[in-house]
Amino acid sequence: MADKLDYKDAYLTMMRASEQAIRNLELMQQGTAKIMLDLIRAQQKAEEAIIGQDIPSDLERD
Repeated sequence: MADKLDYKDAYLTMMRASEQAIRNLELMQQGTAKIMLDLIRAQQKAEEAIIGQDIPSDLERD
């Protein structure tokens, strides 16, 4: 009977650990998505800044 309880405790412990790991992965995924969104926004701002600059082309310099 003690072996049966040990297996049950081990199983429940494993399930709790698995659930915690899944929650942690979900949080990490949310963080990654936010970082990617921030990078996209930064790239867009950089592109807008470059477009907004008056950079003469090689043809205009001559």
